[in-house]
Amino acid sequence: MPQSRPKPGDRRNALQKRKKAAPAKSDLSQRAKRKLERLQQAALSGDADAQLSLANFLRTPAWKSHNPRSAANWAMKAAEQNHAEAQYFVGCCFATGEGLAKDAKEAVRWYRKAARQGHAEAQYNLGTMYWLGEGVRRNSSLARQWIAMSAEAGGILAKKLLADAYQLGMFGFPPDKALAKRWRRLAAV
Repeated sequence: MPQSRPKPGDRRNALQKRKKAAPAKSDLSQRAKRKLERLQQAALSGDADAQLSLANFLRTPAWKSHNPRSAANWAMKAAEQNHAEAQYFVGCCFATGEGLAKDAKEAVRWYRKAARQGHAEAQYNLGTMYWLGEGVRRNSSLARQWIAMSAEAGGILAKKLLADAYQLGMFGFPPDKALAKRWRRLAAV
């Protein structure tokens, strides 16, 4: 039996029911505002995790409050408290010039601080900066060490790079098919 078209009144009733079931946008934004206020209070009180969370919020272009300079400043406050993820964040800001003046030497300094705490992405970035000679004197030996440490710490990009390097005998890594296979397998996990 063919279905009949809904009557205009039926459609209006269905829309009204859906509107009642969904929370109002103002309710959602009020909850978000309250959460942001609590986050700001915790950041102002010196909580490094809250400072980094606020930095990530302010860094996100989708938010109306997008402010890379303020994001970098909040991350710097957490980084100065020896927060490894915040140190990595600050290193990225200096490396890209997002929120802070682009400065390869400062990027290396902050990546090194995070890398020494075992931050895999910072170790990888530090290794690539040594390899390229950005912000430091080019040093392929230190580059290989930091990239290997990153891979051991779980860094996916470092694992992929080591797989290729051992496969092709690149970047001063000797050709080694077994190690290439190992790193490729670990990178796929």
